[in-house]
Amino acid sequence: MRFVNALKQRGKDVLEPWPLAKALGYVAHDAWWGLRLRAGWIEQGGVTVHGTLEVEQSVDVVELILDDYRRAAGCERFTGRVAEIGPGDSAGVALLMRHLGAAAVDLIDRFHSRRDPEQQAAIYQALSRKYGLEALRTKATWDEDGIDGVEWRVGRSAEAFFADCATRRGRIYDLVVSRHVMEHLYDPLTGLRDMLRCTKPGGRVAHQVGFHDHGMFTPRHHALTFLEIPEVLYRHMTANSGRPNRVLTHWFRRCLDDLVAAGAIDYTLDVTHLVDVGRLGRAQAWEEIDPALREQALAFVDRHRAAFAPEFAGVPSRDIAITGIAFVATVH
Repeated sequence: MRFVNALKQRGKDVLEPWPLAKALGYVAHDAWWGLRLRAGWIEQGGVTVHGTLEVEQSVDVVELILDDYRRAAGCERFTGRVAEIGPGDSAGVALLMRHLGAAAVDLIDRFHSRRDPEQQAAIYQALSRKYGLEALRTKATWDEDGIDGVEWRVGRSAEAFFADCATRRGRIYDLVVSRHVMEHLYDPLTGLRDMLRCTKPGGRVAHQVGFHDHGMFTPRHHALTFLEIPEVLYRHMTANSGRPNRVLTHWFRRCLDDLVAAGAIDYTLDVTHLVDVGRLGRAQAWEEIDPALREQALAFVDRHRAAFAPEFAGVPSRDIAITGIAFVATVH
C-alpha cells in the first residue's frame, strides 16, 4: 500500500504543472472509483475530521458542528427525525442531537470514512461524561453502532437515498442538515428537491456549501482553475469519486426560487466565503459584505474569466466570486 500511495503521489507531481493533463489523471482515478463502488468497496481513506485530533479537540469539533445545526434549525433543541448528510467518521453530533430531543437521527453517506474505533469510542465516552448520555448507549461499551436512535445509512448517494425516501416514505424528516457536503454530490439540485419532498411542513433543510476545488489544482494554480476544465471532461472526473461538482451559487438560487414560486418553501441564503478573500467574519447577504472585499473578489474573477470553460462564460462575476454559502429552506 505504501508503494501504491508513493506511485500515486509521483503521478500527481508529474502532472501538477499542466491542469488539463492532471484532469485526465482524475478521469482515470474516477473510473477506478466507479469499479470500486460497483464492487461494494466504499471505504474512503485520506485525512478524516477526527483522525488527527485529540479526544478533547474532537469534542470541541462535535460541539461546533452541533451549534451550526442549531442555528440553522433556529432552535436550542431538536424534535422528530433528523438526517445528517456526510457525517464522516463520527456519530458524535448525532449523539448530542439525540440528547437534545431528536427522536431519531439518520446518518447518510455514500462512503464509509476510515476511522479508529477505539478513538471514536473515547469520543463518545467523553461526550457521555460531559452530558450524561449513558441512557443512549445500547452496548456494554460505547460503539458507533450502539447509540439508541442513531442509524448509519452508508453505501448509497444522498441523491439515491432521498429519491427513494420521497417515493416510499414521504415526509418523515423534521430537519435535514449538512456542512460542506452538497458540493460533493453528483446531482445536488435533484438531491435538494428530494430532501425537501422528504421534509415535513414546517421542517427545515439547511446546508453549508463550498465552491472550491478541494486541492485538485490549488495551491499550484489559482483558486478558479477548476472552472477552466470543459464540462464534457469534468463530469468524468467527478461521477464516482465525490470531487466538487461545480454547481455554483446561481444554480442553488435558481432552484430555490423556483420552489418559492411553486409555493413549496421559503428560504434565506447568505454568503460565507469569497474567492481571494476566504471566510467572512459571519454569514451575510451579498449587499452587507464590506465593499472592499466584494471588489477584491470580483477583480480576481475578472482577471481569470477569459480562461473559463464555456459553461461559465455567462455566469455573473458575483456568483463566481462567492465560494461559500449557507442556506435554510423552510417547507410549507
